[in-house]
Order: sequence, then C-alpha cells, then structure tokens
Amino acid sequence: MGQVLTAELGWRPLQALLSSLAIHRQLPAAKLDKLKAILASTDAAEQNRNTLLHSTWLAGAPSDPAIRFKITAKRNSGLAVQNEVVLPGQIRQVADELAKAAFEIMTFTQALRS
Repeated sequence: MGQVLTAELGWRPLQALLSSLAIHRQLPAAKLDKLKAILASTDAAEQNRNTLLHSTWLAGAPSDPAIRFKITAKRNSGLAVQNEVVLPGQIRQVADELAKAAFEIMTFTQALRS
C-alpha cells in the first residue's frame, strides 16, 4: 500500500511524509534526532544532484573537466548566469552521496520495522 501512495512523490514530499509519520508514531527522541540528521544529509545530496541534473553542460573527452552552466531569469533578480568547471571526480562524489543517502534511509526504515 505504501508504494502506491509514494510512487509519484518527489523527494521533498517523501521527506515530509517520513518525518510526519515518525512524529505521529511517537518515535523516541533519539530516533527522531537520528532521522533529522539523516534527512539533513540527504537534503544536501539531493541539492547537489539537482545542481548537476538541471544544468547545461559543455564537455570534451570523458576524463576532461566539464563546464556546467545554469541560466535563470527571476522576477526579482533578472537574468543570472552561473558557470563552473566540474571534474569527473566531483560528479562521482555526488553519485556516492546519493548512494549513501539512500542506504541510510533504507537502513533506518528497516530498523523501524524490526
């Protein structure tokens, strides 16, 4: 049943749901603190992922640095262009952060079931 309800949710609503359920189930303070720490680290991983995925890229050979561009036009700040050189290892680091975040969430939720 849970997968039916969560299958189409994005990361932020999933975090809110997990946190709300933990509070509703009245988890002990130590477990709630652990969950808050996990969600904070997964937030950072998700933000890094979004930075990579929602950008435009210029790249050469796979071992060469790439250039990441992000162009935005906001009502209050107008046009903004961000760019940075990104090394292959930095992209791998983001992938590793995401894997660690997923593992931490899965481990935590599995422990709640036991």
